[in-house]
Amino acid sequence: MVAHILVEQRERPDKKVYSITDAGRSALARWAAEPMAIPPDRDEFMLKVYSLWLAEPRSALALIQRYASEHEKRLARYEAIRESMERESREDLRRLDSPRFASYATLLRGIEYERGYVAWCAWMIGVIAAHPPE
Repeated sequence: MVAHILVEQRERPDKKVYSITDAGRSALARWAAEPMAIPPDRDEFMLKVYSLWLAEPRSALALIQRYASEHEKRLARYEAIRESMERESREDLRRLDSPRFASYATLLRGIEYERGYVAWCAWMIGVIAAHPPE
């Protein structure tokens, strides 16, 4: 499925550089189009949110704010990658036979995921902040 060549290096250990064989490419093409079940969600954060009614509001707010911040950073990183890809490879991003298309499609899904998380976190922060501790 894969082949490799050994590349000798100075002052570093030799390394193997891998490439996919024709048989490997065929197997990958078949696998990529096979149907699959949606994997079960195992999200510890959502489990915490499900139990948030037991938490002290300030702690709950801090938890959501930290999570929102991490998703905002990831979204910014993804958006920067998107801008770079669109600037450098605009035509390849619409060609189904291009690996750049596949990377771009995956990136766009990641962007939508992060946007959703950021929006949801903002909503949660608003709800929690609107209910000061008694």
